[in-house]
Amino acid sequence: MPESPSHSRRRTCLTRAWNVDWETAHPLAMTFEVEGVKVPTASIEDLIESKRTGRLQDAADIEVLEAMRQLGGY
Repeated sequence: MPESPSHSRRRTCLTRAWNVDWETAHPLAMTFEVEGVKVPTASIEDLIESKRTGRLQDAADIEVLEAMRQLGGY
């Protein structure tokens, strides 16, 4: 069943991710445009810091984020 126009786009706004809050992360945030909508996101450094939870999946995410950081442009 197709989604109705009012439900076709959903957004979630997080203001805290584990140990990083938006007020701290905001100055280094990056903005991406997705389908004409500007989407602010935490810097790669803050994303890595937010993943320091001790969970196995977050540790795997850190490895990917660190590899991206080494490639540059983030």
